[in-house]
Amino acid sequence: MDAALKRLMKKIPPPPTPPASEVDWGRLESAIGLQYPVSFKEFITIYGICVWFDNLSPFCMEAKSDVEVKTFLGFVKKRLKWLEDNTYDEQFHKIEVPPLYPEQGGLFPFLMDDDGHLFCWRTEQKDSNKWPVLCWLQGPLIAMGEITIAKMILDFLDRKPHMFRIWGDINLYEPERVGITDTSQLKTEKKAKKKKNK
Repeated sequence: MDAALKRLMKKIPPPPTPPASEVDWGRLESAIGLQYPVSFKEFITIYGICVWFDNLSPFCMEAKSDVEVKTFLGFVKKRLKWLEDNTYDEQFHKIEVPPLYPEQGGLFPFLMDDDGHLFCWRTEQKDSNKWPVLCWLQGPLIAMGEITIAKMILDFLDRKPHMFRIWGDINLYEPERVGITDTSQLKTEKKAKKKKNK
């Protein structure tokens, strides 16, 4: 198991019943033509497709049917279109858009936040466990190197500079936002609003 994931489990215990954690990886990987990194699969198995810090969530799905997979691939291509003609270096100089999925070695998204930031693997290498991460901040494209999703979250919690500049200062978050968001409460609030509007 990913060492960062072990540490994260101690710091933020996984939910008793992780949401959307039973992914049919065989169906999903066969459809997209790529193998997910082992660390990402472990993360999803343990935490599911949770909302973190009331802001970000793994970009994945359970792939319970071919129709669901087709819908997911549509979302992937739609999100990657955001990068077209809107990619810069960290000094906001226009740069060429790197190859995007389904191009050979193209960027493939695995995490996104409510600000529209997209976190992608550069899928050039055959070994998916060595894919580097690039973060698209609605324009600037930041290379993050080889880093797992669990390590990204841990480094954010530890206020490491490379995550500080992307997600800000964890110390400024309200205590209830630090960790996994209770989406069941959000669903209850949405239902209450719908009833009220009827």
